[in-house]
Amino acid sequence: MTRLSPHRWEARVRRRTAVHEAGHYVVARHLGVRSGAAWIFRAPGDADLASRRSWAGKFSAPRQEMNRLSARRLTMTAVAGIVAEHAWDSRRQQEEWGECCGPCVSDWELDTISESDRDLAYLNPDRWDRRAERCVDDVWELLRPDGGPLWRAILDTARALIRHGAVEARPGLLAEARGAA
Repeated sequence: MTRLSPHRWEARVRRRTAVHEAGHYVVARHLGVRSGAAWIFRAPGDADLASRRSWAGKFSAPRQEMNRLSARRLTMTAVAGIVAEHAWDSRRQQEEWGECCGPCVSDWELDTISESDRDLAYLNPDRWDRRAERCVDDVWELLRPDGGPLWRAILDTARALIRHGAVEARPGLLAEARGAA
């Protein structure tokens, strides 16, 4: 295995953070949230490169829009970040083997999903439930790199996050969201 320089490692973490937040943003927009924002930033304090925490990100949308989503759609939005990361990782598998494998949720520890993402979907902090597993499968079909209809949007949004640090559905929303965060 090739060791990455600290600069390359940080670039990898930044890219992965952007893909994660793009997942939330793109899936939420797809499911009907019209006023959302996502941004990435250097993690505060001494970033621990070994723990992949040199960059962090946020997705935000007005509460009234999120409240209009069904429990299923909220869960899909919540798991979209981790599924987007899995899709990003599996694209290499597609290049090597000609196929990509969807996420096997039973192999994931629930703490793989951030506390804020779990809270958004009202996920049980101790175990996966069948509803959440189905939502992961549904999001995978949208984001899969070998033909998911939202894969290109994930890539474009992640690039915009890396380039500009933020994306927003309407002007001014980002300032509101950052003020509330």
